[in-house]
Amino acid sequence: MVKETGIITIYQGFIEYLKKEKERIATIILTGECEDYLVKEFSYYVYKKYKGQFYFGADIFAIIKNKRRWIDLVLYKGLKKDPTIIGLIEAKHIRSAHKIWPCDDSDFGTKLEQLSKQIGVIAKRKTLGEGEAKAKLSLTSENRYIYGLLFAPYVKISGEKQRPEAGFYNLIEKNGKEKKLKNYNSESFKMTKVFENVKINYLKKEHIVNLRMALLRK
Repeated sequence: MVKETGIITIYQGFIEYLKKEKERIATIILTGECEDYLVKEFSYYVYKKYKGQFYFGADIFAIIKNKRRWIDLVLYKGLKKDPTIIGLIEAKHIRSAHKIWPCDDSDFGTKLEQLSKQIGVIAKRKTLGEGEAKAKLSLTSENRYIYGLLFAPYVKISGEKQRPEAGFYNLIEKNGKEKKLKNYNSESFKMTKVFENVKINYLKKEHIVNLRMALLRK
């Protein structure tokens, strides 16, 4: 039933969706920074899966911890004239390659620090947002979490030396733990494998694309 569906159920279904679309997603990952694209892909998945019963809108103003700021993704349900916000997400993207060329995402520590500050528990309140985006607030999360959605693609070129995949993900997890980030369902921080070893050929070179994700809380 729709009323029983929340962020966690949608996230789990989205991972399965990405697995089925792995060649297309891997190809798009190789075009460059793709946080915005993956967020919109998430919104599209919600629309197709739930046939418009939910609306995943991007960017809403809210006062969080006495500060006015944006929230990346807001999950609405109900009627257009009287919607209810049932989920809140902040998204981040960490990469190991710039387009088709390997690189170090040297600011990944900054991104995780930002995420750590953006997520957490939202205080009890009746509404959220301003103007036309203002809606009743009734989160499916009993603990009133603002979740963090982390995308981390790893790209390597066959036959070329570069930072190992394990090292890339170990650094993310180590840094995330230091910033008190946790998986939605545990007290630890571990990236989830979405797909791996997807081979895409560009400019006579074989690029191997892996993707891991995490739904985080604090």
